[in-house]
Amino acid sequence: MRQELLRVEVRFDCVAGELRLEYSASSAEARHFAAAMIRRGYRVLVDRKVRRGLRPLPCRKLWRYA
Repeated sequence: MRQELLRVEVRFDCVAGELRLEYSASSAEARHFAAAMIRRGYRVLVDRKVRRGLRPLPCRKLWRYA
């Protein structure tokens, strides 16, 4: 069974404005990563707007079973 990929967008406030990073992740990875980042005060958006060329979530194995 093929797992659905989601888009994960993380937003950071910085001196030059807002920095946005986008990644693809499985639903479990996205859920665990978003929860951890939100607890630390970051803004995270998870949706189904995955597009070609989107990089996978860094260290994605860490988020599968978090």
